[in-house]
Amino acid sequence: MLFDGMVYLYGRLPTGSFLPYGVARAPLKKATKRSAYQFWNGSAWVNDVNQAVAVMSGIPGAVTVSYNAYLQTFVAIHSQALSDKVVFRTASSPEGPWSAATELFTGMPSSSNNYAGQEHIELSKNNGKTIYVSYFNPQGILQGELRLVEVTFQ
Repeated sequence: MLFDGMVYLYGRLPTGSFLPYGVARAPLKKATKRSAYQFWNGSAWVNDVNQAVAVMSGIPGAVTVSYNAYLQTFVAIHSQALSDKVVFRTASSPEGPWSAATELFTGMPSSSNNYAGQEHIELSKNNGKTIYVSYFNPQGILQGELRLVEVTFQ
């Protein structure tokens, strides 16, 4: 995610709670330099990746994070583990604290669980009142389809 000239990267941590995700940040102009990154340790941004703590958990794969101007908050969207649901979380800052996951929608029935839920920020309309979220819907062994869902916040 890009916000206020900073690149924020969210990724799995090697240890911790159930499927833990931490966050790192760097200035956009230095985003390709590993030494430019800082990591959230729960109370401050630090240079040591080993001090990074989970800001979210229970995420089985990728997560997309954006600032939603309509909701005036940061929004994280991802698939829910072991279900066909796509969920979202909110926070007042990129590092959180993040809300509990709330169902955004339930995907189409599948041969196993849907996965890879993510927002396509470039498609949003009306300052984020309407967003578009895709997910993968398995349809058998080595078969499936990508689905795109329009979500309008009230």
